[in-house]
Amino acid sequence: MSGHAPAPPSGPHAQPPADGPASGHPHHRLSAPCRFRITLAASLGAYPVITLILYLLGPATEGWAVWQKTLAIVPVMVPAMVFGIIPAVHRFAGPWLRPRVRA
Repeated sequence: MSGHAPAPPSGPHAQPPADGPASGHPHHRLSAPCRFRITLAASLGAYPVITLILYLLGPATEGWAVWQKTLAIVPVMVPAMVFGIIPAVHRFAGPWLRPRVRA
């Protein structure tokens, strides 16, 4: 025996620790995320990104119709939201998005 404890499982099917905040103990349950808070946090994250995109693409899209500008912005904005803004919102505002429920 090496004397080392086995590493805890990781990945999408890993179980929370038996005594952790997500253990299901009635005094440590997490509530469902508040949709209003998620919307607010995502909007606060999206605003600077879309503003930056508009400033960067503005000169190149001057004179374009609105639908053409939108067509240029969406392929940049959606991945920024999915891979950057939304994970950052959950990482930094997670406790605020999912407040603990006291039984």
